[in-house]
Amino acid sequence: MVSLAHPLALLLLALLPVLWWLLRHLPPAPRRLFYPAAAILHGEEVAVRQTQRPPRWLIMLRLLLAGLLILAAAGPHWRTGAELQPADAAAGGRLRVLVVIDNGFPAAETWNRRITALERLMGEWPADTRVNLITTAPAPGRPPVGGDPLAHPLTPSTARHLLAELRPQPFLPQRERLAERLRAWREKNRPLRLARVIWVTDGFVWPGTEALAGALTALGPLTTLGVSQPLGPFAVRTLHRSQKGYAITVVRPPGQPEARIGAELVRQDGLVMASAGLAFAAGAEKARIVLKPGAFTRRQAVAVRLRVPGEASAAHVYHLDRAAQWHRIGILAGPGDSARPFASPAYYLARALQDAGAVITGPLEQIMAAGPDVVIVADRPVLEDEEQNALRRFVSAGGTLLRFAGPRYENRHDAL
Repeated sequence: MVSLAHPLALLLLALLPVLWWLLRHLPPAPRRLFYPAAAILHGEEVAVRQTQRPPRWLIMLRLLLAGLLILAAAGPHWRTGAELQPADAAAGGRLRVLVVIDNGFPAAETWNRRITALERLMGEWPADTRVNLITTAPAPGRPPVGGDPLAHPLTPSTARHLLAELRPQPFLPQRERLAERLRAWREKNRPLRLARVIWVTDGFVWPGTEALAGALTALGPLTTLGVSQPLGPFAVRTLHRSQKGYAITVVRPPGQPEARIGAELVRQDGLVMASAGLAFAAGAEKARIVLKPGAFTRRQAVAVRLRVPGEASAAHVYHLDRAAQWHRIGILAGPGDSARPFASPAYYLARALQDAGAVITGPLEQIMAAGPDVVIVADRPVLEDEEQNALRRFVSAGGTLLRFAGPRYENRHDAL
């Protein structure tokens, strides 16, 4: 609803017809120019031309601009329904307002905008208004509402100072629990009805939303104050590594509209190694995608980053731990394993470890040239001194050496 700060200014609109008459009948002031040759016309009769008038469209444009200036002087503004009027006062003459704030972790991203809007609204309330502030998410170790939810009303100025100290909590809003307490309070104080109930919502539909809305409506005229519903929050729930790449599952709260976001696989320096888009259908809570980095660069991946239009959050970054990162695994086979691959233990080790990283099977020189993280020696002895020295240097530099002892090693063991 639109209201005016200075409604008497609209009386100036009655002067628009007078302005129309003036613009039509008062021509613009003539310009005087000194022209010496005009002296030869002295004494001659000159026909008087009709005064030129401005065109009709120009007059209408000027009247429109004048009308807009008058409307702006009247101070129009849109009422959200949360403003207080003298008619809202109770029998005692004071206005009682209940403000419910969603302060769970989903509200953190738009917290400053919502609190700023609420503080600006409270600044317009009369000084004798009594305000009760209630949050839906509990502080650690405390319930969302303790005792009587409306026991200690505040003045608007005190309530604004308290708003500056509120912070989002790392919990979901407990709307169902708050609705039960408000219904119990209403049963004890049934004749009393509040002048206004304002719900500063986070924009999400959590369990107990309908119950809380019904309990607030029963207490007084309900006004919902919030910002446009965000797309998220989004979070990477699971990540699985395979030969195809990194399969990730992204989740979001229920009841969200259709949305499209992006996912990126990044290196330590922020360079994007692979990217793909995720599409959420209306109401869908999860979506899956596979990020496929290059075969030679996938071991450099350190994090998965979500790209949400217009939003930036630390929850959109999923750091890969050592188990999720791609490793290079070297398998040192025996001299005759290539001739009989199905009889070689290196063949079955490579098949078992193909999803754990990049498997390199071959001589030790080829494995060391690839820069492995782990070297696995199949059931075979390390006979040559060069191989033993190379493996000792690899372990001393922080590498991992894994040996399988079987019949071949038992028959011809070495000092390594």
